[in-house]
Amino acid sequence: MDFYSNPLPVINPSIPYTGPIPGGLQDGKMIMIKGRVPPHTNRFHVNLHCGQMAHHCDVAFHFNPRYESANYVVCNSFENRSWCSEERKHEMPIQRGETFQLLILVQSDCYKVAVNDKHFLEFKHRIPFSRVDTITIEGQVEVVSLSFINSNIQPAAPAGNANNFNPGFPGFPAPGNACSAGSMFGPPPPANPFQAGSMSAPPAYANPAGSMSAPPAFANPAGSMFPPPAFANPAGSMFAPLALVNLQVPYKALIPGGLFVSRSVVIQGTVKPNCDNFSINLKPSDSLDIALHISPRFRTETAVIRNSRQQNSWGTEERTLAENLFSPGQSFEVTILCEASSFRVSVNGRHAFDFNHRFQPIQQINELQIDGDVTLSNVRT
Repeated sequence: MDFYSNPLPVINPSIPYTGPIPGGLQDGKMIMIKGRVPPHTNRFHVNLHCGQMAHHCDVAFHFNPRYESANYVVCNSFENRSWCSEERKHEMPIQRGETFQLLILVQSDCYKVAVNDKHFLEFKHRIPFSRVDTITIEGQVEVVSLSFINSNIQPAAPAGNANNFNPGFPGFPAPGNACSAGSMFGPPPPANPFQAGSMSAPPAYANPAGSMSAPPAFANPAGSMFPPPAFANPAGSMFAPLALVNLQVPYKALIPGGLFVSRSVVIQGTVKPNCDNFSINLKPSDSLDIALHISPRFRTETAVIRNSRQQNSWGTEERTLAENLFSPGQSFEVTILCEASSFRVSVNGRHAFDFNHRFQPIQQINELQIDGDVTLSNVRT
């Protein structure tokens, strides 16, 4: 990713789910899915694919547990509108009626899959993983959380076991551990991350006054496998992720101290399924001027408008983009980085566009406004 943190997990997504993989795939990146298989499931699948059209794109990795006459897992790829040769494993590590944790590790030559902290299979690359930018989860499955763990930031180890944390992949290097070549970790923690037969509670949400209606979102109950990914700042120190908050729209908040070079604003949310448009504005709080206006539009056109407003007049629109950045019904993460001459904007971990400063001084830009057909889960400044 362009910035140093792991994105926050997607919590309790509706199934079928299709969403971006922030920053795409890199060697060492992990995808973690926690969920439950209902008792009468026939099958479900996880697809890592190239592009947002889930049923029309090339699929680099298709992971498909099947509970039919015999329980087995099918792995495959889909290219040029055709399925390739299946690879079947006649074992079933994910049982009906039980909870599970599925980890997919990207390696230079293959995907490695671990289930409940045990290595399960490998699938050699048929399509370059650099093309993969989207994940789909579909079928008879319940998902509690979907997390993306970047190659340079690993999950925090269980308390008291910092040097022996093992996500289930043989030989996977320990973060910050001076291990000899080929060394292995100690045994993984044996406990299941969920209580038997029940779903993990959803994260707590903060009301507008800031008080919590439940324990902190990422409280680690006794017996959980490991905490969610931590976030790293550029200096390398680790700190706990912010709790998810359910923010009201229209949203308005001051940016303490205003903007300055290298300061960033991170916005996480979901475009409503029938979205017409929404907007993100950065502005001074004491005037009607708008330093940066971002407006994704869907109904009459598909475009992302960028503009500014000064002295009650809108400037020249900018709308040219190489690709569609937002999709109705899909989650997103927008990062706006203030640079000396422009705003540098990334969407889902990929650079989207730059917008040259029209408003000066940038230190007076101290208010964020978000409005329209969007739900917000988190804002960080």
